[in-house]
Amino acid sequence: MADGKEDAAKLSKRFFDIIEEDTEYALSVRKKESGALQPYLDDRIEMMQQLISDAHRFNADALAKELEGRFKKYESLAAPPQQQQPNRMMRK
Repeated sequence: MADGKEDAAKLSKRFFDIIEEDTEYALSVRKKESGALQPYLDDRIEMMQQLISDAHRFNADALAKELEGRFKKYESLAAPPQQQQPNRMMRK
């Protein structure tokens, strides 16, 4: 458990650092193994987005802004939001 907002911000930054390093490595390998690491990359992108979302939720605006800036280069890797399909009733 983080002891206060400052400790939480430090932990979030460090976790983001680790995820970013993993993402960079996966991107370098992906050039050789096209598509093989996509699920792994998707997970890392989702984790980064969650850290940004958490920073906003806990009003850590400076942290959120910093992480958003760092995330910009990965935005194109993020899956587009899925649109909900209207429920269609099947007729017999």
